[in-house]
Amino acid sequence: MTIKALERNSRMPAISVIIPNYNTEKFIASTIESVLNQTFSDFELIIVDDGSSDNSVAVIQSYAAKDPRIQLVENPHKGLSHTRMDGLSKASGEWINYMDSDDLIHSKTLELMMRCASDPSVDMIQIRHSDFSETSELNLQSEQSDSPHSEICTGKESFEFSRGHVPNYAIKAGPWGKLYRRTLFEKPEIVQWLHEAGQKFPYNYFNDFSLIPLLQYFSREVILLDIILYYHRVHPGNISANPYVGPTHYERVQVVDAMIQFYEAHNFQTGIYVNITNYFLFILSYWYKGWLTDRGSAMFLQNQADVSAFYKKYLHYLNEIPNPAWTSFGEKMVIKLWRFSKPLWVFLVGNLYFEKKYHYKQSLRDKGST
Repeated sequence: MTIKALERNSRMPAISVIIPNYNTEKFIASTIESVLNQTFSDFELIIVDDGSSDNSVAVIQSYAAKDPRIQLVENPHKGLSHTRMDGLSKASGEWINYMDSDDLIHSKTLELMMRCASDPSVDMIQIRHSDFSETSELNLQSEQSDSPHSEICTGKESFEFSRGHVPNYAIKAGPWGKLYRRTLFEKPEIVQWLHEAGQKFPYNYFNDFSLIPLLQYFSREVILLDIILYYHRVHPGNISANPYVGPTHYERVQVVDAMIQFYEAHNFQTGIYVNITNYFLFILSYWYKGWLTDRGSAMFLQNQADVSAFYKKYLHYLNEIPNPAWTSFGEKMVIKLWRFSKPLWVFLVGNLYFEKKYHYKQSLRDKGST
C-alpha cells in the first residue's frame, strides 16, 4: 500500500466530515440529516460507500443532488480501514471528523468543537458520547452550553484518561467523536505507520486500537470536552455484535502486538499500562466469537496459538499496572482464567459477560431462523 501526500483544494472547508457506509439503508438518512442540521456550516461531507448491496447509495445520492457539500465515493468492498483511508484521501478540510453511518450528532457538535480549534497547538478535540437504541428519545436540537467544562493536556498525558479514572474526560478508542487537525495525518511517523501497517494487517491498520492511539500520541495538545454531543447507535447490525469472524478479526492480535511494540520502542510505559487490559479483553472477545462460530478451523487454531503467544509475551504488564484505576481485580481474573481453563472461561466469562453485553448466541439463532 502506498500513501500519497494529502492535497488541499484552493477553497478549503474548515472541516471534512467522513462517513464510511456499508449497507446502512435503514439509518444513513438520519445520520446525514444530523450533519446537515449543524449550526456550523463550513464543512464538506464525504460519504464513502464500501460496496453496499442495499439501497443506501440511492439514499445518499438523493441528498448529494440537493447539497453540494456532499460528496459520494463509491468503491468495491474493501473493508472499514480502506474506506476510512479513502475518505481521508478525498478530504480537503483543515480538520477531519469521522462518523459511523448509523450514528447521530447534536446540532452544535461541530460548532462547539471548532470553538476549541483556534489554538494552533491543539491537534485533537474530543467530545463525550452516549449509546442509544430505537427506544431512546433524543433531542438533537436541545440547548447546550457554549462553554462546556474541558480539560487540556498533551497527547501523551491524554493516555492517562484512556481507562476513564476521570470518567467525563475518558479518551475513547473509536475514531468518531473527535476532531483531528489535518496535518496530524501528515506527520512522517503517521505516514510511515499507514504504509507499514497497511501491508502487515490490511484490514485493521485504521481502527480503534491502531491508528487512533498514534494520532493521540503524536498530538501536541488534546482538548477533552465534558459534553455529550455524539450518539452511538446500538443495534443488532453493529460490527461488535456480529458473532461471525474471519481474517479481519483474527488479524487483531497482530495489531495490538504492534502497538505494544511501538510503546516499548518509544519507552512509553503509560501507553502499555492504560491499554493492556483492553487489549486482552479485545482479543479474547474475538477468540470467543471464533469458538462459537469457527471452532476447529485452521484460522481459529492459529488465532488461539497467537493469543497464547500474546499471553506469554505481555501478561506480566497486567501485573505491573501502577494505577489501580487502569484495571480491576475482576478484569484481571477474567484475563487470567482463559489461560488456566478455556472451557471454564467459556462457561463463566463467555456466557455471563460477553453474551450479556453482545448477545452473540441470540444473533446466531436469529440468523439461523431467517
